[in-house]
Amino acid sequence: MKSNRAWWAMVLCYLGLFGLLLAGTYAGAPEHVKGDEDIVGATLMFWLVKCIPLLLFIPGIIKKSHYAASWLSYMAMFYFVVIIATGAGIWMWLQVLTIALLFIASLMFTRWKKAEE
Repeated sequence: MKSNRAWWAMVLCYLGLFGLLLAGTYAGAPEHVKGDEDIVGATLMFWLVKCIPLLLFIPGIIKKSHYAASWLSYMAMFYFVVIIATGAGIWMWLQVLTIALLFIASLMFTRWKKAEE
């Protein structure tokens, strides 16, 4: 089933985006605070703030809802614009690639899931 493969691709990109946002947040910290012991807490706090909109889609993704997947594709484009506007370096390009793959996977899942129904 094509929709099942697209769902797995969407989930992998979704989880990968969380990891890349965490790595990019830590890598973007100023050099004078990277040695500080509070950097882990601050990094996790900023990461959580960045991820709050993505966390709203967890129930829909678990239910394999094509409505949640279509809204996730819109949210991915929002993240794309924000990351392009504010990012720089290798983490930005990895995030952009992951977001593009997430967008395509969620669109294909939505299309194939609706065709099955």
